[in-house]
Amino acid sequence: MEELIKGMLKKIKTYSLGQIDITTYCKGRMGERSIDETLLKSTLFSKNLYYVKEQLKPHKGKTEKRYKLIFKISSKYSLIIIVAFYPKVLKVVNVIKTSKGVEKKMAKENIGVDYDKEEDMMHLFKKGSNIKFSFNIELPQGDIVVDFDFNGHIVGLEFMSASNYFPILKNIKDKKIRAKMSVQYGNNWAQIYYEILVPGQKPVVNTIIAPYNKQLVLEH
Repeated sequence: MEELIKGMLKKIKTYSLGQIDITTYCKGRMGERSIDETLLKSTLFSKNLYYVKEQLKPHKGKTEKRYKLIFKISSKYSLIIIVAFYPKVLKVVNVIKTSKGVEKKMAKENIGVDYDKEEDMMHLFKKGSNIKFSFNIELPQGDIVVDFDFNGHIVGLEFMSASNYFPILKNIKDKKIRAKMSVQYGNNWAQIYYEILVPGQKPVVNTIIAPYNKQLVLEH
């Protein structure tokens, strides 16, 4: 990992600030997660990288090589940045602020959906909520990000490879996607129920069990 990190830091420094291209989807998530562009760029060019993972992603009929980079930005928080390298562009696909220390309330109404077909990412979120930080879960089908608010509640769920979880997304164009989401909390876990609804298609229903410690969430 150490050599991989050194190589990645060297590669990033071959780009200038003007060559960083933040996708529209990523800008939307940055706004929701209170991550400004200055923080993103300064983090990318810092030496605080401690994790690198290569990810191959279908994109525009080809396979795009992406990298999941995790930088330490304070004693409590880290920044996960998903990037792809091109000859003259460093593409930033997504940014998540997470806490290293944080590895039946229904909210079926007021659940927003943001799906980017080109990037194959979908974000379910409770409208009007403020995200304090996010927790990244690595799964074979693609990473899932869990968003927490300042009261320690789970208010968002993001699927990095959405069509792997919801094959119906591969065939939709401009159809309106709706969602339902609810969370049941246990002593050290949270069960997240979600339902995706696309007109003319059978609803997709599933659950995710995520580690959860409210006190730890509030402390961070």
